[in-house]
Amino acid sequence: MRIKPQDFKFDVLTVAGYANPKAKTHFAPSASGFNFKWEWEGKIYELHIEQEKLQYPDFILERLFDAAIEMAKK
Repeated sequence: MRIKPQDFKFDVLTVAGYANPKAKTHFAPSASGFNFKWEWEGKIYELHIEQEKLQYPDFILERLFDAAIEMAKK
């Protein structure tokens, strides 16, 4: 069963934008999972969440939170 972004109780792109408000945020769902890309001040950070993990919304939020921490270190 493929999970779609509209199945969540939160907007995935909005939450991804919160991870780095200064960045241009790209979101691309695919058959293999969700792909995120943030671009800011000449820097790029990418995150992929595998399809089988998408059934756990808390996991997605946790990975986006971890991405925010990693971007803050750059």
